[in-house]
Amino acid sequence: MIRVETDEGITGIGSGRGIREAPDVEVAILKHLKQYVIGQDPFDTEKIWHEMWQPKLVGRRGITTRVISGIDIALWDIKGKVANRGSS
Repeated sequence: MIRVETDEGITGIGSGRGIREAPDVEVAILKHLKQYVIGQDPFDTEKIWHEMWQPKLVGRRGITTRVISGIDIALWDIKGKVANRGSS
């Protein structure tokens, strides 16, 4: 599970299927990708996704892609909660 918390106290939850194959690698990737998320508007999911994806030079699958997906899902969860359409 990936949690993204906003400065307004809204938490989005995301998951990427099979991320737990290599938890140490997942943690390292999350630490690296934080720089593309922290301080950004969670409603600007497309911009954030492209910034996270841009440094990914090889392949469209794998753990990095699943972590990016989990972050993206968490951002969409935040958007749904703000719009009163997500789970609480």
